[in-house]
Amino acid sequence: MKIEIDDLSRPQIGALLEEHLASMRRISPPESVHALDVDKLRRPEVTFWSAWDDATLLGCGALKTLDASHGEVKSMRTPERLRRRGAGRALLATIVETARARGLRRLSLETGSQPAFDPAHRLYESFGFVRCGPFGDYTDDPNSVFMTLDLTRSEPACADVLVPMSAAFYETFLPMAVESYARQNVSAGRWPAAGAVELSRAEHARILPAGLATPGMHLYEIRDPSGGATVGTLWFAVQTATGTPTGYVFNIEVDAAHRRAGYARRAFVELEAIARGLGIEAIGLNVFAFNAAARALYEELGYEVLGLTMRKAIGRGHVDAFDRRFAMARRLISSGSSFERDIGYSRAVVDDEWIFVSGTTGFDYAAMTIADDVVKQAEQCMKNIAAALAEAGATMADVVRVRYILPDAGDFASCWPVLRRWLGEVRPAATMISAGLADPRMKIEIEVTARTKAAPPADR
Repeated sequence: MKIEIDDLSRPQIGALLEEHLASMRRISPPESVHALDVDKLRRPEVTFWSAWDDATLLGCGALKTLDASHGEVKSMRTPERLRRRGAGRALLATIVETARARGLRRLSLETGSQPAFDPAHRLYESFGFVRCGPFGDYTDDPNSVFMTLDLTRSEPACADVLVPMSAAFYETFLPMAVESYARQNVSAGRWPAAGAVELSRAEHARILPAGLATPGMHLYEIRDPSGGATVGTLWFAVQTATGTPTGYVFNIEVDAAHRRAGYARRAFVELEAIARGLGIEAIGLNVFAFNAAARALYEELGYEVLGLTMRKAIGRGHVDAFDRRFAMARRLISSGSSFERDIGYSRAVVDDEWIFVSGTTGFDYAAMTIADDVVKQAEQCMKNIAAALAEAGATMADVVRVRYILPDAGDFASCWPVLRRWLGEVRPAATMISAGLADPRMKIEIEVTARTKAAPPADR
């Protein structure tokens, strides 16, 4: 990937900016669209970059100087068909580094508040941007999110998440790590269930012969910086076999009760700073194919796929392993709702590229409360669905089918603005059914099916 300052003269740039403006206008009302056109991007206070893979445009971004100490990120865009290749992260890193080099003290941005902008929010947060009020000529707008980064900080905002693992915690960590690695290898079809724990224990003994004191091994607790509680672990290795130090993430795991809170993302950001201090220029890792949420996180952080492990079963003796290879993609997702425990179901089931989200109501599952208004319930339904899809490594843009169930069909029209805001660009197949629901407080239930990618065509 090559990133360069651009004069905006090439037709690919114009086409990408037109795509950017058209997308903003579809999502936001006209008064909330603040994207710059080509003429404004050519002004002297703006520096514009583009990212290329040979002749293929991967993205663009710009830095607008507001005053001697304050800059603004503008025109961050990657083509819809070329996302998750790390271009957005590389461009943002270039903008941040340039702002620091120019002596700016603060870098701010405006982006949308709609769900379509959630990946952008996560990217900015991973760099340490935090939400703030309007700046410059902006005013309060429910369709806008304002964020800012203090460039005078010597440490990223997410520092102190990683803490070297204590000897006492290691005694608890090791048996859990052995069990987890065994379970993952069985799910992936690599090991038979019988004897998997013994295989895992032997592998850990080989890699960690001296425990925490094993040379080249760095084990961390992931802690909540606000309260200090340990919420997960990260295992990082430094390898020097080639003469040049390289880093490798053996494992990262966040406790189930603390997932979807950004701890893994923040740990990876801090790990990069630690690795640079060790003279490491690249970090590698392995991820099992069934872990869609982890794959999505790594791609958003800029990790690239370097290879794939493939296998074909050719004999009757391999039927069980072959079945396990397909079973590995099936995963259950829970929201923590008491309904799931009491009735016996999952909030969502991931099966290969398909994600089936159960009928979801307007309960706030953390507090188990529900609003009385049907429109508010519809909004909460969508938030619950988006959270389940995010854990599956998907977004609302992947939804292909939706069913709405309302006891009172007359309530449906009042929910349309909410539904249009969440799914207006996606336009999935839809059905509305009028039927009674399990609890008289429930005024709407929504069920969706999503698909993260199309099945590959058969070889010819």
